[in-house]
Amino acid sequence: MFPTLSSSISYLSEWEDIIDEGNVAYECLQNEEALALYQKALVLAQDMVARKLWLIDSETVGYVMLKIFESSLAALIVTHNNLANLYIRLGDIEMAKVSLLRSHTAMFQLLTEGSLNKEMLSIAERHYLRLQEDMIIFLHENSSSSENAPSLSFPPPPMFH
Repeated sequence: MFPTLSSSISYLSEWEDIIDEGNVAYECLQNEEALALYQKALVLAQDMVARKLWLIDSETVGYVMLKIFESSLAALIVTHNNLANLYIRLGDIEMAKVSLLRSHTAMFQLLTEGSLNKEMLSIAERHYLRLQEDMIIFLHENSSSSENAPSLSFPPPPMFH
């Protein structure tokens, strides 16, 4: 059964509330609280993507479907990025890398599963390419701080169109 428009919006709203609370905790240097909230937001973001909230059971598809799709992807990426930034603050560069790798892997799987229409594929490609740029910057900025840590290998980019 497809999610309803109201349940999709509810998921996105709940994620936004949790991530906002996590950001406040992060800014107030309440690292344990921020970590708990970001982890809670991550579970919700992963669930949004897994449930494919954009496949709404509604007459109002099109634009609304694309906005829910893009918001779901952004939620996943933002949550992983926030977790990575918090792990960096805590001095755990390896967990920051793992968080970014999980974001990359989720996007790669979504792009290669073959279920996206042309508009969704374009949105996902844009997010994926931005994510790759951010990861390259992160790895460049943090490579010397974890010389003994195992390196991460990323799958090759999917073949678009």
